[in-house]
Amino acid sequence: MTAPAMTAPAMIAAPGFAAPMGVARGDITPPAGVHNRCWGAATQATAIGAHRPLTVTVLVIAGDQPAAIVAIDGSWWQTLEAERALRGAVAVAIGAAPDAVLTCLSHSHSAVPLLASYDGLPGGDLAAAWWAGIPGQCAALASQALAAAQPATLTWASGHCALARNRDLEVDGAWLVGCNPAAPADDTLLAGRVVDATEKVLATLVNYACHPTTLAWDNRLISPDWPGAMRAVVEAEHAAPCLFLQGAGGDLAPAEQYVGDPAVADRHGRMVGHAACAALAGLGTPGHALAFAGSHASGASLALWREVPRSHDRTIRCTRLDLQPSLRPTLETIAELDAALAVESDEALAERLRRRRRVRQMIGDGDRGDLPVWAWRLGQTLVVGIPGEPYSLLQQRLRAAFPDHAVVVINHANGGSGYLMPEDCYARPGFYAAWQTPFAAGAFELLTDAALRQLTRLVEIPS
Repeated sequence: MTAPAMTAPAMIAAPGFAAPMGVARGDITPPAGVHNRCWGAATQATAIGAHRPLTVTVLVIAGDQPAAIVAIDGSWWQTLEAERALRGAVAVAIGAAPDAVLTCLSHSHSAVPLLASYDGLPGGDLAAAWWAGIPGQCAALASQALAAAQPATLTWASGHCALARNRDLEVDGAWLVGCNPAAPADDTLLAGRVVDATEKVLATLVNYACHPTTLAWDNRLISPDWPGAMRAVVEAEHAAPCLFLQGAGGDLAPAEQYVGDPAVADRHGRMVGHAACAALAGLGTPGHALAFAGSHASGASLALWREVPRSHDRTIRCTRLDLQPSLRPTLETIAELDAALAVESDEALAERLRRRRRVRQMIGDGDRGDLPVWAWRLGQTLVVGIPGEPYSLLQQRLRAAFPDHAVVVINHANGGSGYLMPEDCYARPGFYAAWQTPFAAGAFELLTDAALRQLTRLVEIPS
């Protein structure tokens, strides 16, 4: 195939955004003995220590329309009250609208589920005391980041990492949650770099889709799972806090997982960290792009590309869509789940029922569920935050539709509900994601179409 000829000088430029920005990092590691039951198969419900610190990192965009991204090492939101308390505290601290704040969980299955109440749970007293300070700590960090804000630019590079594998595996007619080596997996990684006017790196961002499920029921340590080692690698290279934004990875996880050895999680994190550093290395000099500079005669006629200064888009728009997809007709009501819990003696099955009850509380008790979706435009960055776990096909379709933008898709943003998967997945017998989700077939397609329409509207806003 012959490459198309250029009719005018061209430019190669990373998607960019300019605004005053600041960042702050805090340690939120809970004490030993805290409640952290995240696995139905676990025989214990409390942690004996920490593998790596849990952190919260806040990136604030200052100006007339302040906004914030709050990256938190947490398992999942279990109540709307918990998420709203934290997001509201951050919004007040920086003078932002609640829809201009995204709380983004790493989704580590070895962290702490974020509850409004831990009453009656083993280690619940320690967990409650720990959680009581988290919203205030996040608000203080947001204020610190706002105070530190200075003119800066955010640019993005795209890379790849082989850690994520498709995790829908059929064996003898049964569907398992684990690596399917025969199925394709989205291995795309987005890496962002925030730099000030002196070219100092203020922060990095990594958007990658892969379940942090390396460590499972045999692990007794609080851990960020693989995102912890990933951040350590990137921060050693760039000497600035790294925010991890979990991508649309409902169908993605490491091949080697469900283990008790933290060294495996660290190995996985180093894979992603080095991939992120490789992508960031391709960004070149901050505030510059590559421009076609003519030709030069040598043994061949050579095309010359040279760095030139460039400006960045300053557009900020933070919007929310309120979708209400149909729910599964067999989904239990809260009353039915309470009745089942009252007679269930198997702890693993009881944990499933408790989780379904918490999801029911989040989405409502009717035949349609609440599914808010946050869509932002930050210059040439498009951000989509979903309080659930869409399959990776969502981010693939959005990125294909907007190739000139960095499309950052974030799972477990501003809440939590369930899986969102293509309609044909519902026909698979015993398929975990289909019976776990509260949403009926068609919810994924509804989400995808709505996100495409809203991003199109945002892109059409003049710079």
